[in-house]
Amino acid sequence: MGKLRFLITFLFITIPLTKIISQNDSIIAVTELNRLNERYGYKAQVTITRQGSIISLPDQKIQISLDELKRISSIDRKDIRFYVVRFIVAHEFAHQIQYYTYRDNAKYMNNDLVSKTIIETQADILAGLMFFTLNPELMTYMSKQPELVDEVLQELFRVAIAMGSKENTLGSHPSKRERMLALRLGLTNGYSFLYDQMIKGNSASAMQNGITPEIFKKQMEAQFEYIDLKQDEEMLSWSYRQAKKIVNYDRKIATDIVLITPSDQRHTFHTENSYPFVDYNLTYKNIGKRSIDVEMEIFVALISREDPNSGETFRKLNVNHYKFTLAPSETKTLNDKLSWLKNKNELADMKIGEMPRIVYPSITSSDAIYSCNYSNDVTNKVYQENIKSLGFANSNDEFSFSIFFNSIINAYLSKDRDLIQCIGEVSKFNPNKLYYICSYQFEAGTKTSVLTDIQRNIIKIEMEYPNYVDRIKILKKFDELKRQLDIELDQLVKKEGQDKETLWVTYKGNSYKVYLEVYTDIESSKNSIYFSINFNH
Repeated sequence: MGKLRFLITFLFITIPLTKIISQNDSIIAVTELNRLNERYGYKAQVTITRQGSIISLPDQKIQISLDELKRISSIDRKDIRFYVVRFIVAHEFAHQIQYYTYRDNAKYMNNDLVSKTIIETQADILAGLMFFTLNPELMTYMSKQPELVDEVLQELFRVAIAMGSKENTLGSHPSKRERMLALRLGLTNGYSFLYDQMIKGNSASAMQNGITPEIFKKQMEAQFEYIDLKQDEEMLSWSYRQAKKIVNYDRKIATDIVLITPSDQRHTFHTENSYPFVDYNLTYKNIGKRSIDVEMEIFVALISREDPNSGETFRKLNVNHYKFTLAPSETKTLNDKLSWLKNKNELADMKIGEMPRIVYPSITSSDAIYSCNYSNDVTNKVYQENIKSLGFANSNDEFSFSIFFNSIINAYLSKDRDLIQCIGEVSKFNPNKLYYICSYQFEAGTKTSVLTDIQRNIIKIEMEYPNYVDRIKILKKFDELKRQLDIELDQLVKKEGQDKETLWVTYKGNSYKVYLEVYTDIESSKNSIYFSINFNH
């Protein structure tokens, strides 16, 4: 990357920003919209208000609330803030492009929550793309002022999260992690566009720095492969396809696809310096009655060692893209390797404080990227009836677990098949049983899954808490959950006990049995909570 960064600095002339960064939010927003209109041939108008919201309307109007802008980003540094305002305007302008292009097209502009979430995710991708292409000086700063670029991008990531809904809540916005993936994808495409224009416009200088036409071609092919941009694919088509993968559309169709490879045989991390790769071997099967077109990614993500669940630091290092069709009962095996140390085309590398994680469609990862559609389906039907998950946790509501518990019980009793979603996997203990992610989730960091038989009849609901080092903290959580279950299940037969470091309690009724335990892992000395509902059939 050293030579590439030098070349970028050499070829780009830094744009003076002293005048621009001294402007206030209102002037920046109006100026940026004018730039976008001129660049893309639109006539959108912006209204600046003190109160209200930030919203893009179908009648070529954008409303920017200064109070909402301050809520989304309170940063005062002018050399960062004007980039924040530019990005927010770019996001709302992306909606104007969607309104114009997709107007009266039911395939894209359905009024259901799922379609709205795809549209919102696409807007994040387009915003990142337009933002980077209209701020070419950032490429210069990547070498001359890398700290500034890092600070700008980190603030944009925080803004993207603030603009979205909370994790696992019902709404038309993608989750925090999904917004991060979408924004990074758009920014990377914007970078590729600028680099392409830079080399083509300065071919002589590029040649002097060793970038021959052959090398340049390989560089662009590598970048397009990384972002899954096909030859001659338009930006709207590409961004919509990527948005569908990020939100895992259609999760209802995806339940017919299951991972049948045993969990201990799926991937292997090699830690030796001579072979810094992770090998994977994954087999997926269609257990449904219709053929399904699948697009998916298997990638190595880099995450923070200090905060592995942080969306702001989550980024792809290397990725393999797959597209295939599975007929009923057909299987597809994917096997290859990915470097966990550096990008194979020098587009990125692992930094100090980061660690690698392999991500592929399974119930163990909420970050998997894939989409599933019925083959030759010409309808505009959305089979998935809800978004990724519906959460119940509220730090100010001590009875939120009771609401969560009763919602699952009611969904089971009403035979609601929408409790299961996404690509499933075969149980390692019984090949005739399947695990799925539950559409009802509790607190951030917990994972609720559903065990079913081969016909997708629900057998058990399981929830696991994140590991705690603090024994006192997790015992307090255990007591809190037990207290709420005592209230809800006071008519059931209760038993409780202790086995060394494990505390447990059961509630047995005619229709189901509830089990709650807190335990300590002997090897890691970490404490965790396990909760399950076993249904009697």
